[in-house]
Amino acid sequence: MAGIPIGGGDVGVVPTVSSFQAVTVADFHEYQNYLTTQQAATEPVKQEPTSSNNTQVAEDEKFALELLPYEDLDRSQTFASAGAAVQLVFGKARDGYGGVWISPPLVDSSSDDFSQSFVYLISQGHCSFGVSLRKYYLGSENVKDLKDAGIFADPTFVVRHSSDEAVCPLTVVNCTHNRFDVCLELAAEVDAYTIYRTVGEYADEVRIRLRAIYAKGEEGSGLLTTYDVQIDYVDNDTGVVTTNIGSITTNDDGSSTAQFIHTPGVGVYSYVLKVTAENTAGIQPDAILIEIRQYNDNPESNASRISQYVNTTFLEATGNLYDLTREFSQPTGLKQLHTHIDNGVKVTVIRWLDPNDFSLGVSITYDQPSDIFGDLLYYYFETSTRYPQYVSALRIMEGRDIAFTALFYEANDLYFNGIIGSTTNFLSFAQETAPFFLSIFYRASDIYRLKPVIPVTNAGAINTAALTPKYTFTDTETGTDSINNTMVAGSYVRTYFDPSRRLPIQLNINWRNSRETGISFVTTTNIRYNDYPTDATVESYDLSAFCAREEHAILFGKHLLAVRRYSTHQIAFQTFATFDWDNFECPEVMDLIQVSINVETSYGDVTTYTNYYLVDSVITEPNNVVTITATHHPLDEVGGFSIINNEIVNGVFAVI
Repeated sequence: MAGIPIGGGDVGVVPTVSSFQAVTVADFHEYQNYLTTQQAATEPVKQEPTSSNNTQVAEDEKFALELLPYEDLDRSQTFASAGAAVQLVFGKARDGYGGVWISPPLVDSSSDDFSQSFVYLISQGHCSFGVSLRKYYLGSENVKDLKDAGIFADPTFVVRHSSDEAVCPLTVVNCTHNRFDVCLELAAEVDAYTIYRTVGEYADEVRIRLRAIYAKGEEGSGLLTTYDVQIDYVDNDTGVVTTNIGSITTNDDGSSTAQFIHTPGVGVYSYVLKVTAENTAGIQPDAILIEIRQYNDNPESNASRISQYVNTTFLEATGNLYDLTREFSQPTGLKQLHTHIDNGVKVTVIRWLDPNDFSLGVSITYDQPSDIFGDLLYYYFETSTRYPQYVSALRIMEGRDIAFTALFYEANDLYFNGIIGSTTNFLSFAQETAPFFLSIFYRASDIYRLKPVIPVTNAGAINTAALTPKYTFTDTETGTDSINNTMVAGSYVRTYFDPSRRLPIQLNINWRNSRETGISFVTTTNIRYNDYPTDATVESYDLSAFCAREEHAILFGKHLLAVRRYSTHQIAFQTFATFDWDNFECPEVMDLIQVSINVETSYGDVTTYTNYYLVDSVITEPNNVVTITATHHPLDEVGGFSIINNEIVNGVFAVI
């Protein structure tokens, strides 16, 4: 039987134990063979990647890294491994939506008089979230519905945060670290083995305690049942096995305990415990709890403990977290915990002092939960060791962009609720994720920028009013070096998109339904133009790693469909920037520009074509020459409004 690492507890009643007996090494090998057989029977066969299953292997790895909670809910509890990345939980619940459901790994645990306590690793940084029982699930079952075997208290949960590596914030784990993680095992049948191996190279004392448990309604008549117990102490260095034969007599009210004590000293020992026989009549217990605790006074054995986690949020859980079947006839191990984090990591929040007057600048508020994508990016620059500590993050990322995009995101329900669960190139992550928030993340000179990819009002709403281009360009070389009308002769290039891009399509967009009232699940929204056929080609996009609102998914889909339908080409050209010692005037990314091109026909006539574009990139070259690339963004010929924006707001779409 597989032990659950936990430890601690008070001393119980010591039973009568006979003297030690010698056991041969051959007997120990029998135990080893038994364990090998049991492991082979329970471990899944690992399939090596092949050309046919590479995709699935990649999906499995993604699942393991990002801790997505909505698949295989009843899997066994995962454990935090040394050296693994600590996940970052970012998000905030609003109006019953959002927040993040996670499946945290177990990092430490204990048992105090057969009452369990567990420590789960939640996130980097400081999170503060609710601990209502309705938010916690063991596998697919809410903890409020767990069947109590009569000895566990109702589960309780407490959030803890470590800010100093010298101070451990936890209460359920002995932070002098002389009491080590051990096992609390449910032994449900005679002749079942329980194995424990000591931690470190030294153990002052190992205590083994046993207690019978009964289903509610069966205890209380006072009948006794006695079991023979065999405990083998195995020296892992020499293979010498010493056997301790004793007995356990239990009351059917669950109060009786038995205890064995061993002082191994230097070396690594394994303990093999087996309930060998039931030799008295009485009400049979539904399981026998076996609690094994190790005490170490040697500080060299205190490595890899909780206090080594700095600036990390943990969850303490105390109470009955074992999965006991309703009949209590076959208790099983610990299932994966799932919980809803309504407030993720606390970050620095940058907003306009007055949203109606940008000239007043921005305000900075510290230690606030957020679901704004720009705040997540700023958190990276604040905490990254890549930049010197004396360099303010505001010198690395433009604060006004964060404040302005926050208005845009909040006005359009574009919120980030998700987990960064693996070692990630954050700059690549930001560039790849920004388009799902109708944004662009880029570097301009020595600072990073974040902007919406469509024209918006000062209040963050999608702008459907008449627009005025910020700059106008023509292909007439005037020689005046004014950016307002000069285009370097021969530099203009127009590239049309593949015509198939404009064919009717429909989009399947995955997003994650995340609410506090139930475990999150991935759902799919289908969207197309209403005049597109129902059998149009399907393209799929996965926003489930961060999107927790259907409004977000729909807006992303409408924008993509409108751009595909109405934007036909890109351009590139060179111009001259106006430069003096006090000013360098040049278009910026996402500026709306007007470009007029004079085209001579075969009859010798000259026709002027005017189009509107959003700037994609601006590259400054020697001699103040600027190379601009831009994407077609058509305006209505009469109203002067953005056709794409108007389609997003007023277009007719079929949403399923």
